Amino acid sequence: RPAMGGKSSAWRGAAAILTLALSLPPLLLAASVPSSPSDALRAWRHQRLASCASSLDVSRFHLQVLFVDDDGIRARVCESLLERIATWADAGWWIYPHSASLGEGSGVATLPSLVRLAERFGLTRSRLTDCTAKLTREDLDSYDLVLAVDSSSLDQARQLLTPEEADAYSSVLLPACDFLSNFRTTERMDALDDELRSLVANRFQEASNLLELPAETNPTEFPEEWELNLAGSALVCASLVSFSKETIDEGFVLSFQHLLGVHFYVPEEHCGITWEEAEEQLRRHIVTGALDPCERRRLFEEHMADLCEGGGRSE
Repeated sequence: RPAMGGKSSAWRGAAAILTLALSLPPLLLAASVPSSPSDALRAWRHQRLASCASSLDVSRFHLQVLFVDDDGIRARVCESLLERIATWADAGWWIYPHSASLGEGSGVATLPSLVRLAERFGLTRSRLTDCTAKLTREDLDSYDLVLAVDSSSLDQARQLLTPEEADAYSSVLLPACDFLSNFRTTERMDALDDELRSLVANRFQEASNLLELPAETNPTEFPEEWELNLAGSALVCASLVSFSKETIDEGFVLSFQHLLGVHFYVPEEHCGITWEEAEEQLRRHIVTGALDPCERRRLFEEHMADLCEGGGRSE
């Protein structure tokens, strides 16, 4: 579709940087003293993602992710790419992608460009061709993350909340492109298979600096913007997978450390326990299967060293 208001994505991006930078919390600006609007925006994004990570319930060991747009296209593209990227990164069993739309975007059915996209990258066709669902207020309570593809979609989604609710949902309802600022190049590219890596490599610099996914989604009229859209979407999903794996892994470690503390806490009784005995005792707990055996052993040995040298847990 044509760019909104006839303005280019680059123009909207520059305007968005300035608008967001000027709206940064005063305490953040005072603490970090950013040297430019881009630095201020990057710092704000890091703060939001840190808040997001701390608010996720990792004890369930899975994430429900909902992408939101207002055109019925971009969210479905992200949903489909996230499924492929998560599966390739061995995270498909605990990252579950979905999509919804707002306004005129809801109810959009099959588009030839999306059928071709499914064939081009081997994406699940039904995710790209089924009618789009309409975002509801209940959705904001049903998903761990609700990610808006651009500022317009984010604003519309926020209108489903009361002013009093806005802060409480700020770590759930986020711009999808926030995740672009959180990881190094190698981390993001490692989350992509060779085919998607080639797609992203051609547009990496431009895609990694996106503030929102381009609104031009007609590959016939806007072929360059469409390819940037795909590269940006893939990079967002790769960054999201890296973020999710890191957050979940930290949850696994904390849960396993808790198990160790529950089972082995009396020096006189437990200091003689071997790793093999501990593994046999702990393996029935689901969290143990999520950690590499070498990592489990390392955590066990650290715990036992602290236990036997420190005299056990305090009452």
